Amino acid sequence: MLPIAFAESTKINVISYINPKYIIDEIKSKPYLLYFTLGKLYFRMDMIDESLEMFEKAVEFKPTFITAYHNIGVIYYGKGEYDNALDVFMGAVEIDDSYAKAHYSIGVLYFELGDLDNAITYFENVVQLEPDNANANFDLAQNYVARFRKSEDEDKPDYRDLEQALLYLKRTEKLNPGVPYVLNNIDIIQSIADARDDLIQP
Repeated sequence: MLPIAFAESTKINVISYINPKYIIDEIKSKPYLLYFTLGKLYFRMDMIDESLEMFEKAVEFKPTFITAYHNIGVIYYGKGEYDNALDVFMGAVEIDDSYAKAHYSIGVLYFELGDLDNAITYFENVVQLEPDNANANFDLAQNYVARFRKSEDEDKPDYRDLEQALLYLKRTEKLNPGVPYVLNNIDIIQSIADARDDLIQP
């Protein structure tokens, strides 16, 4: 399950603690924040349809509210409505091409659909936007491995995918050292690459 995203500034000003009128004025001036907050609360309470309705209301009030927009896609994804989820995530990227969470979610969705080429493209986008994102580097590596396995099953192994997988796994290890499954993956892929090199040497 993809996690919902949190907006940068969804908190009501501290002054509202002192002056109840201020909270009313702030909600009136930013109703999208109220709907967004309710959407998060409903999501945490597993009231998914209500959460979706609140995020949609937030977007009605502020069509460029990318975090709410993205969360609508997350809900569709969780319901298995992949076409709707993809449309919403793509819409989020159209609003802001630098919003890495949307690129990441599209990558996950394409992976789920078995479209490894597009999954790789979107995970690469995330790594370009957030080079220090260890999860994105690891997921990109896993997609390269999956595409290599697919090419191997078709008797046309593309070892360039393994080289790319190794590159991104090593980046993951550098960003988040000592994770056993990352180190294990590096060892396995390195041994496959070494065996291939031994085969092609005269």
